Amino acid sequence: MKGRYLYVVVFVGGAAVLAIEILGTRILGPFYGVSLFLWSALITVTLVALSAGYAIGGRWADRGATPNRLYYLLVAAGLWTLFVPWLRDPILVVAEPFGLRFAVLVAAFILFAPPLTLLGIVSPSAIRVRASSLSVVGTTAGDLYAISTLGSVVAALLTGFVLIPSVGVVRLTLMTGGILLITAAAGLALGLGSRKRQLAALSVVPLAPLALWGLPSDGPDPGQGLLAVEQSPYAEIRVLDWNSSANTGWNQRFDPDTAAVPVLTDDLNPVDVWAEGTNFLARQDLHSYFSERGLSSY
Repeated sequence: MKGRYLYVVVFVGGAAVLAIEILGTRILGPFYGVSLFLWSALITVTLVALSAGYAIGGRWADRGATPNRLYYLLVAAGLWTLFVPWLRDPILVVAEPFGLRFAVLVAAFILFAPPLTLLGIVSPSAIRVRASSLSVVGTTAGDLYAISTLGSVVAALLTGFVLIPSVGVVRLTLMTGGILLITAAAGLALGLGSRKRQLAALSVVPLAPLALWGLPSDGPDPGQGLLAVEQSPYAEIRVLDWNSSANTGWNQRFDPDTAAVPVLTDDLNPVDVWAEGTNFLARQDLHSYFSERGLSSY
C-alpha cells in the first residue's frame, strides 16, 4: 500500500507543477497582460525552480530519503500555494519600480519559485525511496518520471479547458494547495502503526473535496465597484462601475497594455470592461459576450 501510494504522490506533484504554471498567467495577467513577457517569465521561473529542486532533491536523497520527508515537501508547497492569492498584491507593489519586463520576472519568481522548487525535490527523492537495488534504479526512475509527467499532462488539460472557466482562479489556486496538503496527510496517515489508526485518519479524506469547494472565489464585489468577474478563453473579464467612488484604485492596478471595452447597460449607465492585453479577437469576444446578455457596445 505504501509503495503504491508513492506513485500517487509523484502524480499529484507533477500535476501541481503545471497547474501552478498555468494559474500564474491568470494571477499575474490582469496586471502585466498575458504577453510574451509573462509567458517567458513563467516558463523561466518554472524551469529554474525545477532544476534547483532536482539538484537539491538528488543530494537530499543520498543522505537518506524517507516517505515522510516527501509528505513534508508537499505540506510546504501546499501551504505556500494557499497563500499566493494574499501574497500577490504586496509582491506586485514591491516589483513595480523595476519596470514591466523585470517586474513580471521578479513577481513570478517570488510567487511561484518556492512551491515549484519544493515539488522538484519530490521526484529524485521518490526514486531513492522506491528503488530497492541498483539494478532497478533506471526502471524506477523512468516509471516515476513518466507518472509525474502524466500528472502534468492531465493538469494542463483540466486547468485550461475545464477548471479555470468553471472554478475560477482564486478558488483553483486554493484547491491546488489543499490537494497537496490532503495528499500529504493521507500519506502520513498510512504511516501510522495500526490498521485502525490508518482507517480513522483516511476517513476524513473524502470530506476534503467538500471543504475545498467551499473555499472563497474571485467573484464580483459591487461594494468596490466590481460588478462581474468572468473567465473567457482569452483572458479574465472584469466589469467595473467606473462612476462608483469605491473603485478609485482599479485603474491603477492595470498595466497600460490592458484593453478597456466600454459598454452601455440597459439603463444607459456606462461601465468599463477590462481584459488582459490588446488582442483583437479578445475584444471581439467581449462584444459578443455582452451582446448576448442584453448590453450594447460602442
